[in-house]
Amino acid sequence: MGWLQNLLRKYPFLRKTPKFLRKNRAPMIVVFGLLMFGLTLSPIYQQFIPFQKLDLSRLDSRFRLRGNTQKHPDIVLLGITASTQDPTLLAEYSGEIAPIRMLENGWPPPREFWAHVVDRLAELGAKTIAIDILFPGERPGNEAFSAAIQRHREKLVLGSTMVIENNESTRTGKQFILPHPTLVGENGDDITGYCVLYPDSDNVVRRVSYRTSELREMGVPDDSKNLKAFATLAYEKFMGRKGPDGYEQLINYQGPPTTYTYIPLEEIFIDRLLKTDPKFQGGTLFKDKLVLIGPITETFHDSHKTPFGENATTTPGVEIHAQILGALLSGTPMHDAPPWSGTALCLLSTLLCILCLTRFQTALIQFGCLSAVVSAIFFSTQHLFNQHNLLVPTGPADFCALTIGVFGLVLTFTTSQLERALVRGVLDRYVSKNIASLVVEHSGDFAEMLKGEKKNVCILFSDVRGFTSIFETSDAVALVGQLNEYFDRMVRLILGNSGTLQKFIGDAIMAAWGDTHSLSPEQDALLAVRTALSMRPALEELNAGWKADPSRIEMKIGIGVNYGEVVVGEIGSPDRREFTLLGDAVNTAARFESATKQYHVDILIGGSVEALTRGKFVYRCVDLSRFKGKKKPVETFTPLSFPDVPPPAWLDTYHEAIQLFRTQRWSEARARFESVLQTLQGDDFLCQMYLKRINHLEANPPGPDWDGAHTLEEK
Repeated sequence: MGWLQNLLRKYPFLRKTPKFLRKNRAPMIVVFGLLMFGLTLSPIYQQFIPFQKLDLSRLDSRFRLRGNTQKHPDIVLLGITASTQDPTLLAEYSGEIAPIRMLENGWPPPREFWAHVVDRLAELGAKTIAIDILFPGERPGNEAFSAAIQRHREKLVLGSTMVIENNESTRTGKQFILPHPTLVGENGDDITGYCVLYPDSDNVVRRVSYRTSELREMGVPDDSKNLKAFATLAYEKFMGRKGPDGYEQLINYQGPPTTYTYIPLEEIFIDRLLKTDPKFQGGTLFKDKLVLIGPITETFHDSHKTPFGENATTTPGVEIHAQILGALLSGTPMHDAPPWSGTALCLLSTLLCILCLTRFQTALIQFGCLSAVVSAIFFSTQHLFNQHNLLVPTGPADFCALTIGVFGLVLTFTTSQLERALVRGVLDRYVSKNIASLVVEHSGDFAEMLKGEKKNVCILFSDVRGFTSIFETSDAVALVGQLNEYFDRMVRLILGNSGTLQKFIGDAIMAAWGDTHSLSPEQDALLAVRTALSMRPALEELNAGWKADPSRIEMKIGIGVNYGEVVVGEIGSPDRREFTLLGDAVNTAARFESATKQYHVDILIGGSVEALTRGKFVYRCVDLSRFKGKKKPVETFTPLSFPDVPPPAWLDTYHEAIQLFRTQRWSEARARFESVLQTLQGDDFLCQMYLKRINHLEANPPGPDWDGAHTLEEK
């Protein structure tokens, strides 16, 4: 959010943006929503290939979500498999079975083989036999196959296809490949079915035309040559009634590849298998069934992707025909909903999204409502697909829901962020950034905290020395300017070390670590002491800069740092309230700051802070101090430097002297204090203070309950 606040400060006119967006939010959403709805009706949307592909993949996902449905029991699939094409796999049968011997020379076999296939299936009781194989030209065995066709013409369907001549690139270059007239006669429409499967742009077969449109596109009216689709003709011969004749109808797939399991074609001639293998049902498997015959192996290049074909799995063309026929025989073909239904659904989606975004102001609620709209569209259309075999196009509705939803959410988020940045900018001028962050970003936590909460906090007090005399001798305007310069520098140090600026008390600053959030007790204390130490050179720089300005005077400060339990909460009257800290730890921190004058140090910290940061700074023990009104003394220290600066050579001797003093070994303590004082060229208040105490205590020996503490007379 910091960059946004900087942007608002840099360009003041942007401060009016949140109000403008809030006021015009609803009209903007309505206009944008209607524009998106209009876009879905335009050719630009309808011809945009990525949208087309998205619609196709959505259709595939509907099939996969629905899962497998019941395959039709009257369809039997015979496959031309690897064993059908490999003479070595048929060797054990070829000696005893004449049709299988015809396969000894490999594929394709003489056409007499197909005469045996048709006669055998008719013998086994097949009601309709549909062969998805091409029989162009004259081949050996034509006469026998032609005779079989004539015997069983009323139950037989043969395949035909269309190819594009290599030397042509236009529609007129297309040529139909039909069964040879010697097999079916000059007019084979009653036995010839058009079995080409046309994939969509992504090579997935999803639709079928129940009569060929290729003739029409080549300029030949369909009625002049009524070539029906392979599945249509097979359906009509099996059911004895007119079949469907629509163009580009959806295929209602019952499942993935092998939904209709295949039987190797050659096995129909092996009597012992027909009698013993359970799959042949004692030889009755084919009775009154629609038998489809076609290639299964990839060598025929008749395999296609389907909506169930994940991971590049393909389905043989003959099984696709089986699935087309399965849906037709079950009376469950898939239908496209009327064209207006997609437009109506899109309009409904648009209006609901606009309502969600304009009715509710919170992004989370808006997102929930938009999700509900999208979910309702998805589940209702999936229900129609699953239960009623009806495909309602949802692409335009989803497009509108997505674009309008994103636009509305971005608009809400942008407005919210701009408003928060403005509020944060105002709050930062009056309260600490930590408190401002808590108010703006975690208002719930802040509301709970306002009620009062006990926390362990590190508190820093700083105060300008001799401010009263400065006030009496300085110009008011100059003094306020200098104080603001001082406050600005010190507050930046506090905030830069993740502290909370609690308040200004006249010329004093109160800051805290761990009140709004705590990194850890050790880290809170470390940051507080680091801030105190950083204030030393910062003040020196300020004083150096003020020397050249006669309206400025030199400033000195005292700093106290303490760690302990406080109550964090809101206090005040109904008209004026304040977020602050209360407790003895706060008072003690103020006492430490005041005691810096008596100990002639600029920073005084308590023993609890020293214990939390031991080894992180170089400390000098000051005293075991008993403050006025307190019974229990506290250890006090002053930080000398950061740990990267070696401690002075005299520090260990000084601390030895402190321990000797507290054990009443006066002469040894005196010798060490005098040694340190000599090293410091006689200029050290603390050593002089202890030497005076030793002289007094030698003349007036303390009692046995003396604890080495010194009671401060001033608060």
